[in-house]
Amino acid sequence: MMDMALSNLGWTMDGLRQALLSCNLADRKLTHVDLLKQYKYLQVLNLAHNHIRDFPAALALVDLIKADLSHNLLTQLHFHNSRRLQSLNVGFNKLEDLESIGKLVSLRHLNLQHNLLKSAGGLDHCQSLRKLNLSSNALTTLKDLAHLPHLQELDVVSGREGSDPIRFFLAPVSHQPMTTDK
Repeated sequence: MMDMALSNLGWTMDGLRQALLSCNLADRKLTHVDLLKQYKYLQVLNLAHNHIRDFPAALALVDLIKADLSHNLLTQLHFHNSRRLQSLNVGFNKLEDLESIGKLVSLRHLNLQHNLLKSAGGLDHCQSLRKLNLSSNALTTLKDLAHLPHLQELDVVSGREGSDPIRFFLAPVSHQPMTTDK
């Protein structure tokens, strides 16, 4: 199965070796993927639509740039070491907090829709975050997002059936002094 899932032979991020850079194991009814810790140079990973409850192998994936773990049963994340991760889709899981995501300084796109989040706290160091989807969670406030200077798009809506997402397009704040023409 792994032979068919791995693809894209290329250079690792440090440029010192060649490795398989992509893995697609979507929709395979998987419950465990511990074998992936052997492929620490993966840059793109798709594990969507499985039955994965925990993914500790993520700790070994230091070169990961894009990951899709949507539609699983995850209750926690282990991406502490994935400092290069730019896009993460963990929508449709059972996440209750964002503690491990807060260390992802390169993260630009984050999909957290349909989880069990009561707060958006924990994104403290995600200063590069531009697009965030928090739709269909149990959020009571958005004040935890005030420290995200580059956030441009925010999707939020209650978990009510039939509700349309509310999409905010945020204008970047300019820190340059205003001038007037005389």
